[in-house]
Amino acid sequence: MNSLIKKLSDMTNFIAVKISLVLIIALTILTTMGVVYRYVLQMPLVWLYETSVVIFAWMIFLGASIAFKQREHIKLEFLVSSVPENVARMLKIIIEIITIAFLVFVIKEGFEIVKNTWNQTYNTINLSTAWFYLSFPVSAVFMVIHLIEAVLELLFEKNTMAKEGQ
Repeated sequence: MNSLIKKLSDMTNFIAVKISLVLIIALTILTTMGVVYRYVLQMPLVWLYETSVVIFAWMIFLGASIAFKQREHIKLEFLVSSVPENVARMLKIIIEIITIAFLVFVIKEGFEIVKNTWNQTYNTINLSTAWFYLSFPVSAVFMVIHLIEAVLELLFEKNTMAKEGQ
């Protein structure tokens, strides 16, 4: 089971990294085009702002899922580092489970928002505003997968250390 979750976590991270790379390149090109069109050609691209906002939202939330995979997301270590190792491990597991519960709520509500905004479009681009909102629940699914992997690793480490101590 643990290796299946690890493979799924690795695969979702690979997808997030590749999509993020494409989005960074696209945003760089679009921003450069925007500057050239506005200041050199004196013809601003009216659709650029809304397109950039959608791309940026996806970059932010996919980046957050990548940070979860690499265990580099924001966390308060002072509490965990001030207690014995076995207590710290349990605290980490509890924190990860609480985070998973929060993200499951976000996924549920996020997809509800996507459903409610699917028929709304942006003013300057023929794109549903749901694509903007979809970035968070999709990335939250990735984050949950990474957190499940982290919890399983913590549980497995505990079992391994208990066996070594006997």
